[in-house]
Amino acid sequence: MMSAEFVVPFPDHISHPIGDFDIDEILSIATINGRLIHYVKLRGGQKTMIPSSLTNVLCPHLVIEFYQSKLFFVNIFNNKQKPAKKMKRQQARKSTTVKFIKCPSPPPKTVRIVEHANLSEESSSSDD
Repeated sequence: MMSAEFVVPFPDHISHPIGDFDIDEILSIATINGRLIHYVKLRGGQKTMIPSSLTNVLCPHLVIEFYQSKLFFVNIFNNKQKPAKKMKRQQARKSTTVKFIKCPSPPPKTVRIVEHANLSEESSSSDD
């Protein structure tokens, strides 16, 4: 029978059993050997690295909160970057204003008119 405790290998030969994790916040992320790693702070103040696949399962709300804190908006008209937290409401409205450019009108559609003979006359003549 298998134990409920699993040992997950971490970079730099660090390992912790899954049951010991009580994550307080995600501090940063990095890619090590092609794997996405979260550098986290545990409740006791200890800091460690955890694979993102494990963090996504243990505390998805903290992962979402971390990525939301890193969002920023770019004004596409003058290429100024401003962090989302520091933008005032009016500045945010200005930076998200969409300008519409008048597109050239499409070429006019050509309509072909085809004259049809009276179908009732053709059907009566074909019956004879």
